[in-house]
Formats: sequence, structure tokens, C-alpha cells
Amino acid sequence: LAFALSPAQALPASSSARRPREMAALLLRRGMPHNPALRARGSRGMFSGLLNADATSGHMKFYHYVNLSLLGTAPLAFALSPSPLCFPLDLVFAVAFPVHAHIGMNCVITDYGQKFFGKGAVQPMRYGMLGVTAVTTLGLLRLTFQGPGLTETIKGLWRSPKEKK
Repeated sequence: LAFALSPAQALPASSSARRPREMAALLLRRGMPHNPALRARGSRGMFSGLLNADATSGHMKFYHYVNLSLLGTAPLAFALSPSPLCFPLDLVFAVAFPVHAHIGMNCVITDYGQKFFGKGAVQPMRYGMLGVTAVTTLGLLRLTFQGPGLTETIKGLWRSPKEKK
């Protein structure tokens, strides 16, 4: 005996039953998590956004905007160095490079963390990445404010060492 259900019988007529296009549009809405489990939990504030930096399309757009801005400003900073005009660019770099790396590494953690280390390892890896990002940002800001700056430090790698007398 085989029972066949028509599409109208298979899906309830309530408002919670949506068409696939409507569901896709809901999932891909700007700033909303791609993962339905993350959508169900809702927003847990700024810390959740920092911890799950690859969870929304807004974060990924920001990642790509930072990428494009670094492509344009990095050569400019090296052309301007050493000058006072390089200091604002070093400040931007001190924040932009770690944030860009943080969002990118969260994508790697999402894709490969569960695959190689299990589902329970993803959140601890995210916390570790957040710590690395914070320490890196603080270190680059210290280099910018108390040292020669990020641009001069990188340019110094290609300078010949000074002879000691």
C-alpha cells in the first residue's frame, strides 16, 4: 500500500511553512547569519559578533571592504614613509590587519575546525583566535605609538644594518 500526499497536504497551510525562495531570501538577508542554528539563537551582542566573525553577510562584506582598502593604502604608506602623513595610515593598519586576519581565520575555523578536531573544538578555537587578535592589535598599536610605526618597521627589513663603531 502506498500513500501519496499532494503538496498541499504535505505542507501545513500556516504562515511558518514558506517556499524555498522565501527561506533563501530570509537566510541571505543582509546582516543575518547564514547558519539557521545561529539565526535561531539570535543576536547576543557585540561579543558574539566578534567571536563568530564569519557568521553574517555583513561581517563578510566588511572583510572584503577592508581587503580592498588595504590593497590601496599599503603601497601609499610605503611611498609616504618616512613622513608624518604615514602615522594615520599606521593607525589604520594596526587595527585593519588584525581584524582582517580575525575574520578570515574564523572562516577557516568554521570550515576545518569541526572537520579535524570535532564539533566541540570550534568555540575554544574561536576564543583563542579572539585572544590572538586582541594581542596582535595591542602590539601593533604600541609599535605605532611608541616605536617607528608599522610601515617603517617593515621597510627596515630591507635596509642594510648599520655598522657599529
